[in-house]
Amino acid sequence: METRILVIIISFFCLFSIIHASNLAFQDQDIKKIVANSSIAHMSFALLGLLTFTREGIFGALYLILGHGIVSALAFFCLGLIYDRKHTRLLYYMTGSQKHF
Repeated sequence: METRILVIIISFFCLFSIIHASNLAFQDQDIKKIVANSSIAHMSFALLGLLTFTREGIFGALYLILGHGIVSALAFFCLGLIYDRKHTRLLYYMTGSQKHF
């Protein structure tokens, strides 16, 4: 019974983390902070999948973690390229970027 309560508490923290990190990502102007906040939300989804203790939940969480590792590494690489060209990480100053690529 105690583990069931612990799983419920952790699940609520995961849901709060998903909502809060997503709101921070929508409100932020720094592109690296946006990717970092979305990473927090993705890992919370993975933890929710692991907490189901089902085969589908565990495999889904593992696929999410694998895909997230690849995509977030490539996203940070692309953000580094954009920073080298624009010399800023703020979305406000990135208008007209399609003309430069």
